[in-house]
Amino acid sequence: MLTKTIAILTGQEECPLELLKVLGEQKLQLLFVCSDQQRKLRLTKQFEELDTQAELDFISCEKEGCWEADVIILYQPAEFSSEIIERIREVATQKTVLVVSQGQSKKDTHNFEALLPHSKVIAIELAELSDGNINSYFELTEHRISEILGHQ
Repeated sequence: MLTKTIAILTGQEECPLELLKVLGEQKLQLLFVCSDQQRKLRLTKQFEELDTQAELDFISCEKEGCWEADVIILYQPAEFSSEIIERIREVATQKTVLVVSQGQSKKDTHNFEALLPHSKVIAIELAELSDGNINSYFELTEHRISEILGHQ
C-alpha cells in the first residue's frame, strides 16, 4: 500500500489515544496541525508509546497542512471556528475530508457538505474507526465509509 499523508486538525488539547492507535496501525504519514510546542511534545510522547507503522510530523498552518495531505481528518468539529474552515476550503478541493466525532449529535456540528462543497465529506464516529474499519477506506476509496461498514 502506498503511504498516504493525512492532515489532522483538532480543537482539543489532547488527541484521543483511540484515534492515534487507529491511524498508527497503518503505514501513513500523519501531519498534525499544531503550533503549540507543549502540545507537540505531549502528542509525540503519546505516539511513541504506541507500536505503530505510521510517521508523525507537525505543521502550524491549517492551509499548508491540508494542501500537503491526501486526506483531511477534522476531529471533534463542533469546536472549529468558521475561520479554520475558510482557510482550508480552497486546498480541500477534490480531497476526502473525514469528519470524526466522539459522542456528538449531528446537530452539534457544522454542515461540512455545504462548507466544503468540492470535497468528499464523510461523517463518522470514532468508535466506527476504532473497529479497524479504516483499512476498508484505503482499499475502497470510491465508497463512503458508512457503506463499507454496512450502515447503509
